[in-house]
Amino acid sequence: MTRREFILAAVAAIAATSADARDRGTAADFARATYEREIAGHNARKPPDNDAFRALFTHEMRRLMDAPRVGISNLPDGPIIHALFGAGALPGRTVVLRSITTVRENAATAAVKIGLSVLDNPRDVVAVLLRQDGVWRIDDLDYGTGETLAARYRRFTAR
Repeated sequence: MTRREFILAAVAAIAATSADARDRGTAADFARATYEREIAGHNARKPPDNDAFRALFTHEMRRLMDAPRVGISNLPDGPIIHALFGAGALPGRTVVLRSITTVRENAATAAVKIGLSVLDNPRDVVAVLLRQDGVWRIDDLDYGTGETLAARYRRFTAR
């Protein structure tokens, strides 16, 4: 390999690596795209695509979501929540994305604050994201109510 071929190969490798990193996007990019798409579907009252929705979550969170529930009774388990939007985001209630703010991010984990309004009531949801299989996935959601989505599933499943 000549010096020129070596330099061209090195430049091509660097360009490919840079393009790869750019294609993966930031955690905030993932959160914005996810919430814009999910809010549009919610507000249009479209039926959910359960497979696409599940794909947003880490493998560990999906196992929690799929685990059998224990101690099922006729009593409610607390407020009805929308996994991404929190309590009160029932069908027909307008949800608006106000802001996306990165709290912290590194190559493998991130926390992103999502500012929402549900029926003009502002709220913040903090998404904990992990990079799995080369893409960002939701590992937990904190609605600011004292119980995260993962904690809620653990309570339901006694895990």
